[in-house]
Amino acid sequence: MRIGLLTYHHVVNIGSVLQAYCAWRLLTQLYPKARVEIIDHVPAVSEQYKQGYRAQGVAKKGWFGKPEPNAFSRNEEAYLGFLRAHCDFSPALPTTDDEREVVKAIAALGYDAVFVGSDTVFQLGGYFGHPIAAKLPPNAYYLPGLEGVKKVGLAASFDPYMGGAEAERLRQVAPLLQAYDRILYRDATAEGLLRDAGVDPARMAHIPDPTILMDITHLVPGGGADLGTRTKRMAGVAIADPTVTKQVTGWVSEAGYEVVDFMYPPQDLTRRAGMGGVVGQALAGYRELDLLVTDRFHGSILALQLSAANVVGIEHHRTYVEPNSKLRDLYARLGIGDHLLRSDESGLDRPAFDALLNAEHWTRADMMQRMAALRTSGFTSIKRMLDDLMEP
Repeated sequence: MRIGLLTYHHVVNIGSVLQAYCAWRLLTQLYPKARVEIIDHVPAVSEQYKQGYRAQGVAKKGWFGKPEPNAFSRNEEAYLGFLRAHCDFSPALPTTDDEREVVKAIAALGYDAVFVGSDTVFQLGGYFGHPIAAKLPPNAYYLPGLEGVKKVGLAASFDPYMGGAEAERLRQVAPLLQAYDRILYRDATAEGLLRDAGVDPARMAHIPDPTILMDITHLVPGGGADLGTRTKRMAGVAIADPTVTKQVTGWVSEAGYEVVDFMYPPQDLTRRAGMGGVVGQALAGYRELDLLVTDRFHGSILALQLSAANVVGIEHHRTYVEPNSKLRDLYARLGIGDHLLRSDESGLDRPAFDALLNAEHWTRADMMQRMAALRTSGFTSIKRMLDDLMEP
């Protein structure tokens, strides 16, 4: 049996890389006799987006020197190198936004099944209306016209969802979603939208993100906690909104924390890299946190998986006009919904933030139990949904 995994492996951040790695490992665990490949598709819109970042601040050394790659290019190379070292890939597909050409190339690879996800692969409106990882749908991630192959959504999400034009796009792609054999969704918003699209509830179920389903601690250099001697508690801040970032950084500094920018997790290059390479070095930074304040979905998971840190989540009122983010869903399922704060025009409420900063929170052992319960529920859904479907 041959299985293809179509996902956002090409997006340059640690969350996207790890969800691709964990999704591939999950499928190889479920189907040990199958050949599982990450389908090497990079949409043209994503390539154009990345090209702008590759060009920023690049300068040549000397008159005849080659351009020195910037931090974005180095991370892109390191993350893709990590995936290629640990996962099997298909031959490269055309770099295009023409879904017909992509689906034709996928069909030619002869898969028995194609899994799409995880991450926001069914996103309907891009980020703030701008396509970044794929063009607005219908696109290749809906597999239009792919026949004779089992199609499965894997921890699929539509986040962020704001309605309006996105609701019309959902109506347009509804037949494509109905053509999926099974859809394993990641959050309550996705469940509601799948029902609105007419997907049979008997063919869908909730599973957590693959970064919860699969262990990632083996990637961290040095194994267990190695905090060393520190005079200050360490706080990571990873928030897209600069207003909220400035607020939180000031408040956390006042509380006596050393603040580190975790939009790009720091890498301690003095450590032995181990099998995780640059990914493992970034994960080690999460392990050493005492506090993380973030609007990042995967960042939250990594801190909760690897540390005993207090985690405070942020839901932006502009990105989520309705309180329907995948982060809100994740925190609720882990029983820490009170640790999610919603911003308004002026940012965050200081007393509410201070209350969470000073509140007692879970131990790491307790959080591991909560994640284990989610994991058990997820594998139960996988067995119920996929056992009969994937029988030869």
